Amino acid sequence: MFWDWFWEYGIVILFYVGVVALIYFNRSKFHFENKIIAMYRTKIGLKLMDSIGGKHPRLIQFLGILGIYFGFLGMLFMVLFMGLGLYLMVFRPDLPALFAPVLPGIQIPGSPVKLPLIEGLIALFVVVVIHEFSHGVVSRAYNFKIKSSGFVMMGPLPGAFVEPDEKQLKKAPKKAQLSVFAAGPFSNILLFGVILGIYILGLAGASGIYEPTGIVIAGFVNESDSLYGARLSELSIGEIITKIDEYDVKSIYDVRDALSEKNPGDEVDLIQDNGSLTKITLTSDPNNSSIPYLGLMLDSRVEPKDGLNKAFFSFIKTPLFWIFNVLYWIWVLSLGIGIVNLLPLGL
Repeated sequence: MFWDWFWEYGIVILFYVGVVALIYFNRSKFHFENKIIAMYRTKIGLKLMDSIGGKHPRLIQFLGILGIYFGFLGMLFMVLFMGLGLYLMVFRPDLPALFAPVLPGIQIPGSPVKLPLIEGLIALFVVVVIHEFSHGVVSRAYNFKIKSSGFVMMGPLPGAFVEPDEKQLKKAPKKAQLSVFAAGPFSNILLFGVILGIYILGLAGASGIYEPTGIVIAGFVNESDSLYGARLSELSIGEIITKIDEYDVKSIYDVRDALSEKNPGDEVDLIQDNGSLTKITLTSDPNNSSIPYLGLMLDSRVEPKDGLNKAFFSFIKTPLFWIFNVLYWIWVLSLGIGIVNLLPLGL
């Protein structure tokens, strides 16, 4: 039990304690604002920003103007979304919050989703670096000086920053200012679109290589359900479900079909690939009490189709899926960070 707890929570705690210790013992190198924002200034990436923005100023400025239009559309969307959030908070307080902080390795409050520590840190680094780098490139396209770049910790949230010359920026035409402000969010939206395209092409190609053969238990929506003596105590992460009652389940869609005629409180048989059977009682979906709910986070298990080299597939499957998992989180964070950062664009 201790090692399960350690791998689930201990490493995450050690990581954040290590970050705090690193900042504390090197505090003379950091600049602090409001006591919780620690900034470490560098010159990393400034030459590359200057090279891209200086060599292609017209193209970068054109993209910056596109970013302004997308920015105001995104700002309108966020205002409407926040209005929806306030409405649900008042009239449907039982539903999960629409906005929640995202920390690598920590489950999002009110949600079954947890951003993995390693994949989350990599994805967050990529998204934030592209976001801030784009601010710098557009700044250089308008010939604004970049004073520094660097690493920042906003409380427990890691990030990066690019620091244009504020005096130059304030004196510049409004179009140039808005282009710089919109560059980061717009680059995140573009990255979201690029990764979406990669996923579509990847899934189209992968459909001819492998096929789903079962459902893997990836986690428990309510951690207390996985404790001994609880409803899901006989199940473990990594186990493979192949049937629910008489229904063969090879994909998430099959699970939905198998539960389509069930009701909360019904008992179902989960049959695993090793032949073992586990009976559980369905609960209610947190968002709709009339819909049956397993309480499990599920992934599809895939195997190569007949005639393919299974040894080769087994060799590349783990790293390939890991890369796609990182891309997935880059995709999710790109949209989230891009949209959220558009809110103050017109202020």
